Amino acid sequence: MKPILDFGFIQVPTFYLVISLSITFVLLLVNAELNQNPKIDRKITFDIALIIMLTGFVGGRLAHVFYEEFAFYQEFPLEVFKFWKGGFVFYGGFILSLISVFAYLRAKKQNFYFWADFLTPYLALSYALGRIGCFFEGCCYGTHCELPWAVAGRHPTQLYMVVAELILIMGIVLFSRSRKLTTGLVFLMWVCGHSINRFVIEFYREDDRGALIMNLSISQILSALLFLGALYQIKKLLNFARN
Repeated sequence: MKPILDFGFIQVPTFYLVISLSITFVLLLVNAELNQNPKIDRKITFDIALIIMLTGFVGGRLAHVFYEEFAFYQEFPLEVFKFWKGGFVFYGGFILSLISVFAYLRAKKQNFYFWADFLTPYLALSYALGRIGCFFEGCCYGTHCELPWAVAGRHPTQLYMVVAELILIMGIVLFSRSRKLTTGLVFLMWVCGHSINRFVIEFYREDDRGALIMNLSISQILSALLFLGALYQIKKLLNFARN
Protein backbone atom coordinates (compact mmCIF):
# COMPACT_ATOMS: atom_id res chain seq x y z
CA MET A 1 0.00 0.00 0.00
CA LYS A 2 1.35 3.37 -1.00
CA PRO A 3 -1.27 6.13 -0.71
CA ILE A 4 1.13 8.95 -1.67
CA LEU A 5 3.75 9.09 -4.41
CA ASP A 6 6.44 11.52 -3.32
CA PHE A 7 8.35 13.03 -6.24
CA GLY A 8 10.16 15.51 -4.01
CA PHE A 9 8.74 18.66 -5.56
CA ILE A 10 5.18 17.29 -5.48
CA GLN A 11 3.17 14.65 -3.66
CA VAL A 12 0.52 12.84 -5.68
CA PRO A 13 -2.29 10.75 -4.14
CA THR A 14 -1.91 7.31 -5.69
CA PHE A 15 -5.67 6.70 -5.75
CA TYR A 16 -6.41 9.74 -7.89
CA LEU A 17 -3.45 9.06 -10.15
CA VAL A 18 -4.67 5.52 -10.80
CA ILE A 19 -8.23 6.72 -11.39
CA SER A 20 -7.05 9.44 -13.81
CA LEU A 21 -4.85 7.04 -15.77
CA SER A 22 -7.62 4.42 -15.81
CA ILE A 23 -10.19 6.84 -17.21
CA THR A 24 -7.74 8.07 -19.83
CA PHE A 25 -6.86 4.53 -20.87
CA VAL A 26 -10.49 3.43 -21.10
CA LEU A 27 -11.49 6.51 -23.10
CA LEU A 28 -8.67 5.78 -25.54
CA LEU A 29 -10.01 2.25 -25.95
CA VAL A 30 -13.51 3.60 -26.56
CA ASN A 31 -12.17 6.05 -29.11
CA ALA A 32 -10.27 3.27 -30.90
CA GLU A 33 -13.46 1.21 -31.16
CA LEU A 34 -15.38 4.20 -32.49
CA ASN A 35 -12.72 4.64 -35.18
CA GLN A 36 -13.29 1.03 -36.24
CA ASN A 37 -17.07 1.28 -36.05
CA PRO A 38 -18.18 4.67 -37.45
CA LYS A 39 -21.86 3.62 -37.24
CA ILE A 40 -21.81 4.26 -33.49
CA ASP A 41 -22.57 7.89 -32.68
CA ARG A 42 -19.39 9.46 -31.32
CA LYS A 43 -21.12 12.45 -29.74
CA ILE A 44 -23.62 10.35 -27.80
CA THR A 45 -20.84 8.00 -26.70
CA PHE A 46 -18.76 10.77 -25.16
CA ASP A 47 -21.84 12.53 -23.79
CA ILE A 48 -22.60 9.32 -21.90
CA ALA A 49 -18.99 9.04 -20.76
CA LEU A 50 -19.08 12.60 -19.42
CA ILE A 51 -22.40 11.97 -17.64
CA ILE A 52 -21.00 8.82 -16.04
CA MET A 53 -17.85 10.58 -14.85
CA LEU A 54 -19.73 13.55 -13.37
CA THR A 55 -22.65 11.70 -11.80
CA GLY A 56 -20.41 8.83 -10.70
CA PHE A 57 -18.27 11.32 -8.82
CA VAL A 58 -21.22 13.16 -7.27
CA GLY A 59 -23.21 10.02 -6.44
CA GLY A 60 -20.21 8.25 -4.96
CA ARG A 61 -19.38 11.25 -2.80
CA LEU A 62 -22.95 11.82 -1.60
CA ALA A 63 -23.37 8.16 -0.66
CA HIS A 64 -20.22 8.40 1.46
CA VAL A 65 -21.36 11.63 3.11
CA PHE A 66 -24.91 10.58 3.92
CA TYR A 67 -24.36 6.92 4.71
CA GLU A 68 -20.84 6.38 5.96
CA GLU A 69 -19.89 9.61 7.78
CA PHE A 70 -23.06 11.68 8.17
CA ALA A 71 -22.39 12.68 11.79
CA PHE A 72 -18.90 13.92 10.89
CA TYR A 73 -20.11 16.02 7.95
CA GLN A 74 -22.94 17.45 10.03
CA GLU A 75 -20.32 18.83 12.37
CA PHE A 76 -17.90 19.88 9.62
CA PRO A 77 -20.06 20.56 6.51
CA LEU A 78 -17.26 22.19 4.50
CA GLU A 79 -15.38 18.89 4.59
CA VAL A 80 -17.92 17.57 2.11
CA PHE A 81 -16.13 19.50 -0.62
CA LYS A 82 -12.65 18.24 0.31
CA PHE A 83 -12.98 15.17 -1.87
CA TRP A 84 -9.21 14.82 -2.22
CA LYS A 85 -9.19 13.43 1.31
CA GLY A 86 -11.12 10.43 0.02
CA GLY A 87 -14.59 9.09 0.60
CA PHE A 88 -16.54 7.57 -2.29
CA VAL A 89 -19.04 4.71 -2.54
CA PHE A 90 -19.21 2.82 -5.84
CA TYR A 91 -22.88 1.94 -5.67
CA GLY A 92 -23.81 5.56 -5.00
CA GLY A 93 -22.05 6.61 -8.18
CA PHE A 94 -23.35 3.63 -10.15
CA ILE A 95 -27.00 4.21 -9.27
CA LEU A 96 -26.93 7.96 -9.95
CA SER A 97 -25.08 7.36 -13.24
CA LEU A 98 -27.58 4.70 -14.26
CA ILE A 99 -30.53 7.02 -13.65
CA SER A 100 -28.83 9.96 -15.36
CA VAL A 101 -27.78 8.02 -18.47
CA PHE A 102 -31.23 6.46 -18.74
CA ALA A 103 -32.82 9.93 -18.60
CA TYR A 104 -30.37 11.30 -21.19
CA LEU A 105 -30.93 8.43 -23.63
CA ARG A 106 -34.68 8.62 -23.18
CA ALA A 107 -34.55 12.34 -24.05
CA LYS A 108 -32.47 11.46 -27.12
CA LYS A 109 -34.91 8.66 -28.05
CA GLN A 110 -32.07 6.14 -27.91
CA ASN A 111 -32.20 2.47 -26.92
CA PHE A 112 -30.77 2.33 -23.39
CA TYR A 113 -29.84 -1.35 -23.59
CA PHE A 114 -27.92 -0.90 -26.84
CA TRP A 115 -25.66 1.68 -25.24
CA ALA A 116 -25.44 -0.25 -21.98
CA ASP A 117 -24.23 -3.35 -23.85
CA PHE A 118 -21.72 -1.32 -25.84
CA LEU A 119 -20.20 0.39 -22.79
CA THR A 120 -20.38 -2.48 -20.27
CA PRO A 121 -16.89 -3.90 -21.00
CA TYR A 122 -15.36 -0.45 -20.58
CA LEU A 123 -17.27 0.24 -17.38
CA ALA A 124 -16.19 -3.11 -15.94
CA LEU A 125 -12.57 -2.42 -16.89
CA SER A 126 -12.80 1.02 -15.26
CA TYR A 127 -14.11 -0.56 -12.10
CA ALA A 128 -11.35 -3.18 -12.00
CA LEU A 129 -8.61 -0.60 -12.55
CA GLY A 130 -10.17 1.68 -9.95
CA ARG A 131 -9.92 -1.05 -7.33
CA ILE A 132 -6.16 -1.07 -7.89
CA GLY A 133 -6.29 2.54 -6.70
CA CYS A 134 -8.15 1.35 -3.59
CA PHE A 135 -5.38 -1.19 -2.97
CA PHE A 136 -2.67 1.46 -3.03
CA GLU A 137 -4.78 3.79 -0.92
CA GLY A 138 -5.32 1.10 1.70
CA CYS A 139 -9.11 1.51 1.81
CA CYS A 140 -11.69 -1.25 1.30
CA TYR A 141 -9.37 -3.58 3.19
CA GLY A 142 -10.10 -7.13 4.25
CA THR A 143 -10.30 -9.19 7.40
CA HIS A 144 -7.38 -10.99 9.03
CA CYS A 145 -5.75 -13.49 6.67
CA GLU A 146 -2.89 -15.98 7.04
CA LEU A 147 -2.94 -17.23 3.46
CA PRO A 148 0.22 -16.84 1.33
CA TRP A 149 -1.25 -13.94 -0.65
CA ALA A 150 -2.24 -11.91 2.41
CA VAL A 151 -1.18 -8.26 2.38
CA ALA A 152 -0.25 -6.76 5.74
CA GLY A 153 -1.99 -9.73 7.37
CA ARG A 154 -5.31 -9.06 5.63
CA HIS A 155 -7.32 -10.38 2.69
CA PRO A 156 -6.48 -8.16 -0.32
CA THR A 157 -10.18 -7.70 -1.06
CA GLN A 158 -9.42 -4.89 -3.50
CA LEU A 159 -7.41 -7.30 -5.64
CA TYR A 160 -10.08 -9.98 -5.26
CA MET A 161 -12.49 -7.55 -6.92
CA VAL A 162 -10.00 -6.75 -9.68
CA VAL A 163 -9.56 -10.43 -10.56
CA ALA A 164 -13.26 -11.27 -10.20
CA GLU A 165 -14.31 -8.32 -12.37
CA LEU A 166 -11.82 -9.11 -15.13
CA ILE A 167 -12.81 -12.78 -15.20
CA LEU A 168 -16.49 -11.80 -15.26
CA ILE A 169 -16.28 -9.36 -18.14
CA MET A 170 -13.96 -11.57 -20.20
CA GLY A 171 -16.41 -14.44 -19.76
CA ILE A 172 -19.37 -12.29 -20.80
CA VAL A 173 -17.57 -10.87 -23.84
CA LEU A 174 -16.48 -14.32 -25.03
CA PHE A 175 -19.98 -15.71 -24.45
CA SER A 176 -21.61 -12.83 -26.33
CA ARG A 177 -19.28 -13.33 -29.29
CA SER A 178 -20.09 -17.03 -29.49
CA ARG A 179 -23.80 -16.41 -30.08
CA LYS A 180 -26.22 -13.63 -30.90
CA LEU A 181 -27.68 -12.25 -27.67
CA THR A 182 -30.80 -10.18 -27.15
CA THR A 183 -29.92 -6.51 -26.74
CA GLY A 184 -29.46 -5.75 -23.07
CA LEU A 185 -28.26 -9.18 -21.96
CA VAL A 186 -24.57 -8.23 -21.84
CA PHE A 187 -25.27 -5.38 -19.44
CA LEU A 188 -27.75 -7.34 -17.33
CA MET A 189 -25.46 -10.39 -17.09
CA TRP A 190 -22.71 -8.07 -15.92
CA VAL A 191 -24.99 -6.57 -13.24
CA CYS A 192 -25.86 -10.08 -12.02
CA GLY A 193 -22.24 -11.25 -12.03
CA HIS A 194 -20.89 -8.09 -10.43
CA SER A 195 -23.55 -8.26 -7.73
CA ILE A 196 -22.60 -11.85 -6.89
CA ASN A 197 -18.89 -10.98 -6.79
CA ARG A 198 -19.49 -7.99 -4.55
CA PHE A 199 -21.89 -9.85 -2.24
CA VAL A 200 -19.41 -12.68 -1.65
CA ILE A 201 -16.25 -10.57 -1.32
CA GLU A 202 -17.99 -8.26 1.17
CA PHE A 203 -17.79 -11.11 3.71
CA TYR A 204 -14.00 -10.70 3.64
CA ARG A 205 -14.02 -6.90 4.08
CA GLU A 206 -13.52 -5.28 7.46
CA ASP A 207 -13.36 -1.54 6.87
CA ASP A 208 -16.06 0.46 8.62
CA ARG A 209 -18.90 1.32 6.23
CA GLY A 210 -21.72 2.03 8.65
CA ALA A 211 -24.15 -0.18 10.52
CA LEU A 212 -25.04 -3.66 9.33
CA ILE A 213 -28.59 -4.73 8.54
CA MET A 214 -29.36 -8.39 9.26
CA ASN A 215 -25.60 -8.94 9.43
CA LEU A 216 -25.28 -7.72 5.85
CA SER A 217 -23.57 -4.53 4.74
CA ILE A 218 -25.51 -1.97 2.72
CA SER A 219 -23.38 -2.99 -0.29
CA GLN A 220 -24.56 -6.59 0.08
CA ILE A 221 -28.19 -5.51 0.31
CA LEU A 222 -27.81 -3.30 -2.77
CA SER A 223 -26.03 -6.17 -4.56
CA ALA A 224 -28.93 -8.50 -3.79
CA LEU A 225 -31.49 -5.95 -5.00
CA LEU A 226 -29.54 -5.23 -8.19
CA PHE A 227 -29.15 -8.95 -8.85
CA LEU A 228 -32.89 -9.58 -8.47
CA GLY A 229 -33.74 -6.54 -10.58
CA ALA A 230 -31.36 -7.58 -13.37
CA LEU A 231 -32.64 -11.17 -13.24
CA TYR A 232 -36.20 -9.91 -13.61
CA GLN A 233 -35.23 -7.76 -16.60
CA ILE A 234 -33.41 -10.71 -18.21
CA LYS A 235 -36.58 -12.78 -17.89
CA LYS A 236 -38.63 -9.98 -19.47
CA LEU A 237 -36.20 -9.56 -22.36
CA LEU A 238 -36.08 -13.30 -23.08
CA ASN A 239 -39.87 -13.61 -22.94
CA PHE A 240 -40.20 -10.64 -25.31
CA ALA A 241 -37.64 -12.14 -27.72
CA ARG A 242 -39.56 -15.44 -27.84
CA ASN A 243 -42.88 -13.75 -28.63
